Amino acid sequence: MASKNNAPQTIIAAQSERSVELMVQNAGVQAANVKNSSLNRETKQFTYSRKFIDKQQLKTLALEQEMKTNIEKSGVKSDSFFHMAMSNIDNKDYWGRILDNANDKEVRAEASYNISQAVKKENKATVFAAAFKGWMAVYPKELQDNTFNKIGGMYSGAPENVGKWSKNVYKNFYIKNALVGVQLNKAGDKILKPVSYYQDDEGTVMGEVIGYKDFNILTEVMKQPVMIANLNKELRKRFIAMGYRGDNGMIKDEYLNFSDPNIEKSSKIMTNPSGVQTITRQIPIMSSASSNWIKAADQVLAGVFSALSDKSGFDNIQATYLSIAGEDKTSDEPLTYMNSKYQLSPESEQRVRRVYLKNAYADFMGHGYVEKKEFIQPKVAPHQTA
Repeated sequence: MASKNNAPQTIIAAQSERSVELMVQNAGVQAANVKNSSLNRETKQFTYSRKFIDKQQLKTLALEQEMKTNIEKSGVKSDSFFHMAMSNIDNKDYWGRILDNANDKEVRAEASYNISQAVKKENKATVFAAAFKGWMAVYPKELQDNTFNKIGGMYSGAPENVGKWSKNVYKNFYIKNALVGVQLNKAGDKILKPVSYYQDDEGTVMGEVIGYKDFNILTEVMKQPVMIANLNKELRKRFIAMGYRGDNGMIKDEYLNFSDPNIEKSSKIMTNPSGVQTITRQIPIMSSASSNWIKAADQVLAGVFSALSDKSGFDNIQATYLSIAGEDKTSDEPLTYMNSKYQLSPESEQRVRRVYLKNAYADFMGHGYVEKKEFIQPKVAPHQTA
């Protein structure tokens, strides 16, 4: 390898449909750019979501006690839900009394219909309450246990400066937080007023909250949170098992190409103030070792792709992609799927694979070479005789 300023040997994947055919190529990415920081890997909309929620969380610290109280009084324990449920009982009783005393056929028919409607709503409210209580037993703990907009954590989306998909993620995040009483207003200085509950003509329990149209509450709460996968967790296990690194944390010599003709061109000689000289050489990683690692990394990703079976899994891949795709022309565009199992389209698979494999290589193989430093032994003057 010529120098740090020249492109290191990195890896890209070529895949046709389900087959995995990988090759080692020069990706044209400079060493300084290969080892990207976590921030530089994020798309613009992911960065905005992270900063937006970070600010929101800072503002909630002063309102923590009020939020805890709200959680205790939210949902089926709220005044709004109580009044909704009681209206069904009141209507049933009211029309029941009319039915008992009515002789007119039309009045009796009207009363019977309204009683049946009240009973239907009452039954649906009971079913709703059981499902909602189950969700309430889980969601506050999810908020407490997860980080937001970080690898391995929950993706929140944001209300603006992001794509449509991210806005929809935020809408669900916002509604859920409002339902448990912990969502801030737009200014970020007050907690939103409690969600108002009502039932439509079919008995479906609906919610009203500032900022969005009325919504089917169970539809929103039953959506799984969007999670950002920690792909490096499994990669780390694979990398350790393959035995590339020695006890010193460096790639082992057996995987380095010491016969590369460009090694000497990359060498640098340094002299310290004491006159001691060292030479540093960049020893490239063997192409075979690089290729085997990328094949292993691609197997991990192929497992993720093949496991896709529903919208929740697709959303998780979308969020994970936004967290690693960086800032290029297509990184903020949403991924697409091609069937009812939400399998990624070939173009979307390639977009994910491209950034994933680049990061997998950078995180575990570094720049594609190992620097070796040696002391230069000073030349000893020949011994002279008298």
